[in-house]
Order: sequence, then structure tokens, then C-alpha cells
Amino acid sequence: MRTLALVVIGLTATSAYAARASVASQMDYKVGARPTIIVDSSAGGVELSAGPAGVVHIEAERQADTEELARKLDVQIKQDGNTIRVHFAH
Repeated sequence: MRTLALVVIGLTATSAYAARASVASQMDYKVGARPTIIVDSSAGGVELSAGPAGVVHIEAERQADTEELARKLDVQIKQDGNTIRVHFAH
């Protein structure tokens, strides 16, 4: 059985045209056969694709005018059992 395994999130602090710097991070979470992924984001896009069973892989890319501003963007990722929650509020 295959599960949902990849979430790519691009989050921006300014308009897409002005973003010049990005900071990327990656995390892996062990999950059961039927994980739930909840994404709550006021900006940016989300891409989901299937991958290996038992793992949710998250790549978050934060974009802003400067690297310092990109690092300050608050992306919260939490696991509660078989549920992964990704939250970003701009």
C-alpha cells in the first residue's frame, strides 16, 4: 500500500514578484498506513505526491525579500499520531 508522502510548500512574505531569497527545510515523519495531512496556509502553494509507505516527507520553502526575513517566517509542523499538521499564517 502506498501513502501520501511528499508535501512541498512555498511560503512568501511579499508578493511573488518581489521574492528574492528563499530558505528551504526538509523533515520526515513516520506514519501508519493511512496518514492524515492538514495544511493551513494563508500564502503559498502546496504540492502532494505519493511516495514510500510509512513516511510523510515535507519540504518547506520560505521566500521573502531577504534571507533574514525568510528565516523569520513561522512555519509550524506538528505530528499527533498519524496526523501531520502544517500551519503558516502571514
